Amino acid sequence: MSRILLTVAFDGTAYEGWQSQPSGNSVQDVLENRLSRLYNAPIRVHSAGRTDAGVHALGMTAHYTPTGSIPPEGILRALSCLLPADIRVHAAVEMPDTFHARFDAVGKTYQYLLTPRACLPWMARYQLSVPKLVHFEAMATALSYVEGTHHFSGLSCRGSTPVRSDVRTIFHTQFHTDDSGLCVRLTGDGFLYRMVRSIVGVLVDVGTGHYAPEVMRDFLETPARTQRVKTVPPQGLFLEKVYYDRDEMLLNTQVLMAVKSEFRTL
Repeated sequence: MSRILLTVAFDGTAYEGWQSQPSGNSVQDVLENRLSRLYNAPIRVHSAGRTDAGVHALGMTAHYTPTGSIPPEGILRALSCLLPADIRVHAAVEMPDTFHARFDAVGKTYQYLLTPRACLPWMARYQLSVPKLVHFEAMATALSYVEGTHHFSGLSCRGSTPVRSDVRTIFHTQFHTDDSGLCVRLTGDGFLYRMVRSIVGVLVDVGTGHYAPEVMRDFLETPARTQRVKTVPPQGLFLEKVYYDRDEMLLNTQVLMAVKSEFRTL
């Protein structure tokens, strides 16, 4: 039987992260509950990864094996009525029965939103305000050091699930500033627990003048995390996209690199 791949956007403010929780208050719990109602049978979804409490997603992916014959367009229509307003499925695609949302993924893009001013009321749950953030060029320089293949044990935290290796490859980084604030974007083959939030934590300390940009390189060469690395809060973090085609991922990063020079600074 074929599998259905869903692309899910959600506001993570009210949830205990993506992964199922005993309380039932996770995005996965809500999605499985609504799918089970749709098929009138238990449905289990398998995602491309996890997000912490308060983290958002523009393009989380998850697959499941349907227990009935409902076309993708029918799934989308039904879920738009069944799901709460802070969770939306914006794509449903039939995949082979060998497909797996996690193990077939070749990369992901995350973004983190910051502002050097007070957040606008409607942005407070999606953006971190850092009033003393002024050294933007230094932040961009620091971010560039994480590109390539590195050990990221010094820029991540230990999660509940052991990992085989702390080596990850970051294909592309982007530091974008405009009138609404700052966006830090990273595309890589995988991310360790709280890795993006740790990298942004270092960027914040660089941007406020506490560290020189080269400190990011030092942390990459450190075999273990130190107290000098801070983890920024979850509300500014978004899982932007999960890739299943390496060529598509690399093409997208090349396009972003081509337009880097067009970004304005605050």
